[in-house]
Amino acid sequence: MTTKSDKSPAKPAAPEPWRDHEVRFDSIATHMQPGPGEVIIDSLSNVEDTQGNNGVRGKLVVTNLRIMWHAIKKPSVNLSIGLFCISQISVKMVESKLKGGRTQALTLVCKFKKMRFSFVFTYLVPSSPRLFTIIQAVHRAYDSTRLYREVVVRSSTLVSDDRVAVLPDEEIFDTLDGVWNLSGDKGELGTMVVSNIRCIWYSDLDPRFNVTIPYCMMSRIAIRNSKFGKALVVKTAKAARSLTIGFRIDPADRLQRVAQKMERLHRVYHASPIYGVHVDVETAEGEGEGAGEMETEDDDIEIIQRDDFDVLAAYANGRLGQEASEDNKMPVYSEELGLAIEPLLPGFTLDALANIAC
Repeated sequence: MTTKSDKSPAKPAAPEPWRDHEVRFDSIATHMQPGPGEVIIDSLSNVEDTQGNNGVRGKLVVTNLRIMWHAIKKPSVNLSIGLFCISQISVKMVESKLKGGRTQALTLVCKFKKMRFSFVFTYLVPSSPRLFTIIQAVHRAYDSTRLYREVVVRSSTLVSDDRVAVLPDEEIFDTLDGVWNLSGDKGELGTMVVSNIRCIWYSDLDPRFNVTIPYCMMSRIAIRNSKFGKALVVKTAKAARSLTIGFRIDPADRLQRVAQKMERLHRVYHASPIYGVHVDVETAEGEGEGAGEMETEDDDIEIIQRDDFDVLAAYANGRLGQEASEDNKMPVYSEELGLAIEPLLPGFTLDALANIAC
């Protein structure tokens, strides 16, 4: 939908959600503290970052949004791994300096900004599956509650028998009929549902044509001019592709009331967000112990030290879609060598590669 700005001043945008959507290295101390709605689920004090800091004892903290690790003696050496970024969790055999040889370690494969990263964590407590079980349980809980945190379009399970499937901890405040979704050229007539967690709209003709927008992904809510007249406009965060979604609500005073109510709910939500991720640590550990020993892969993981590469390069594991992209295979000219070479991954330098080769 294309909108025209009216003369009312723009209100400040809501903060971008980054804790579960980004991978960060060596963050400042305040960014390693839980944000609003972020809850610490478990913490482990004897964990080695075997991938980037082999031989360094650290503390690993698991929240409902991310996994954090920092070195015990130097907290400025740290990692923040958003749960949204994790694409694979496995257990592999690696070389650990603190364990003194080959041992089982938790491996996370993550995707962020068109890059793939690998993280390897070794729990130094003998014969304890706690690290593996808690991270698997938290990631499973996060993955199964995406409607709390993601913009979803055309969901087959959102509406059943003309009723919205209500989430745990969700409270419905308004159900509004006669609301036009302005995403198409003609608009679509439907029903809007406003709750304490999200705004939902679905078509009266086909409820499978729907959209759910959680407040955590709303950047702005405003009334703007459009080719359909005054419209309620919701701008989503960058993490939700910066979408602009418009709704026409008649008459004008009804539109004003709905916009004001959504703005209030939006402010209340951001003061105390509801992310929907709940994990019982004791239950997760009990399930891990009852399941027996986890299957491991004997994989020769190359552990790279910080002395050899910078922080980003220590964890980089290739570009996303590298195999399919012809652009990544095309050589580039190196002024330093005076030759055409394969593009280097971010963080790698010719000097560092030459030192490794030597």
